[in-house]
Amino acid sequence: MGAEKEKAVVSGYDFDLVKQGLDQDQVTSVITSLNNLIESLKKENEQLKSREDHLLSLARLAEKVIIEADIVAADIKKLLQSLPYIDDIECSSDQEKELPTYLVRTKSTDIAGFQYS
Repeated sequence: MGAEKEKAVVSGYDFDLVKQGLDQDQVTSVITSLNNLIESLKKENEQLKSREDHLLSLARLAEKVIIEADIVAADIKKLLQSLPYIDDIECSSDQEKELPTYLVRTKSTDIAGFQYS
């Protein structure tokens, strides 16, 4: 059997020592692996940045939708509060009293879950 080659450890990588330093093939292999890892991490980083941008855009959109929904809800509440109570309207029949319920509110019913004061 041949004599065991001397080894050198550089940043956790084992290299055979040869006459002129470290084994060139092993160094090339490690450098190639590290370059591939760097390229893979760069691509992953770009994908994550793109996802982050998309999520930030969605968050801004959600904030705008919530603000608009609050404004619309307040407008609807004002509109509904301005409508007369059906109980206060003189109707000639029960059928007429039922027809406009989508336009007026009743004292006994909350419309769309709004509480009226």
